[in-house]
Amino acid sequence: MAISLKKRDKYEEVYLKRLATNKAAFDQMTAEQQKVVRDAQMALRSFVSEFSESFDVTTPTARDLQDCFWRMNNAFKTEEGKE
Repeated sequence: MAISLKKRDKYEEVYLKRLATNKAAFDQMTAEQQKVVRDAQMALRSFVSEFSESFDVTTPTARDLQDCFWRMNNAFKTEEGKE
């Protein structure tokens, strides 16, 4: 079922507002804090990418790592089109 343009525009508006809020909050961190967050994101991304096919995603640890990766990705996403 196709999403109406009006709903898509509203979603996009909310999404872009969230990105701006995330960026403003991220910019309040020190350079070292920002680096730690980005390094942790990259490490989680690498782990999830490398091992997603080889580990059992039903284990609590694997699920927790995947969940943390996506929550961190969404919480600290500051630009459209970047993960």
